[in-house]
Amino acid sequence: FPSLTLPVYGYLGWRLCSVSNEWALLALPFLAVLSFPILVRLRSSGRNSSALERQISRLSYAGMGLVSFLLVSTLGRDVYGILTNRWVSPLTTIEMAVAMFMAGAWIGFIGPRVRHLELRFEGLPPALRGLRIVHVSDLHLSAHIGSRYVERVTRHILASEPHLVALTGDIGDGRV
Repeated sequence: FPSLTLPVYGYLGWRLCSVSNEWALLALPFLAVLSFPILVRLRSSGRNSSALERQISRLSYAGMGLVSFLLVSTLGRDVYGILTNRWVSPLTTIEMAVAMFMAGAWIGFIGPRVRHLELRFEGLPPALRGLRIVHVSDLHLSAHIGSRYVERVTRHILASEPHLVALTGDIGDGRV
């Protein structure tokens, strides 16, 4: 895990930081990320998580999200700069990453997105006409996305009165 995290930290620091204070500030989300293996070991003991462990878990996941957005923004900035010879400032790159992180967090906090689609198929057997299928994906259930979120998703599913529910991809993260 550190073998991947440390080169990413080095790359981001090299591309975004000019003084030691900035390197120290950049270290904060990485320290949160590096706490993740400790949490995995604690959780593998089979006991219930403490409130402190849940808070550290939230910080760790937030750190992973922020680092991911920083990496994508910085790589995009560098590719754009190489192709156009016009360079976006490090501050603007960081602001874009933080904005994307905040937007993603907001979307996660407001809950599941429901989209209703009506599809028509030529030659569909009469027995299948009006069939309602609910597709559920990317729940990412974990220690900090728990029962209240699942209850909200379940209410949305039941309100659709489906004939079939399809659960696909990224249902849980870690031990659920």
